[in-house]
Amino acid sequence: MKDDKDLRLQEVTRETAEPEPETVSDCEFCSLLCGSTPAKSPADPPSLHFMTERELQVLASMRRLKQEVSEIKARMREMEQQGISEDGSALPVRLADLRAEWKKLDRERMDAAEERMRLLGHIQ
Repeated sequence: MKDDKDLRLQEVTRETAEPEPETVSDCEFCSLLCGSTPAKSPADPPSLHFMTERELQVLASMRRLKQEVSEIKARMREMEQQGISEDGSALPVRLADLRAEWKKLDRERMDAAEERMRLLGHIQ
């Protein structure tokens, strides 16, 4: 289950994102969003994308949070292995702050996805 979560949180950029075949449709706006964009130079392949800039920014922020949480958890494990008590440590407090920020970013991600669908005309 954890591997599935990690796969969903892998870095997604316009250069690495490829739409699933079923996401490409005959919708003109979908073609613009899911289609290829011209390459910067003739040697570069065209990039495929299916997310708005807002969605990409939110996902990048979520990846940064995930990295910070991983570092905090690793530090907490080190402290536990060394027999150091976490009493008075700011790590659990920071971890709780990051969880709250994650929930906020997740709502923002959902709003951005809904906005994309609205722009494409799939929802009203």
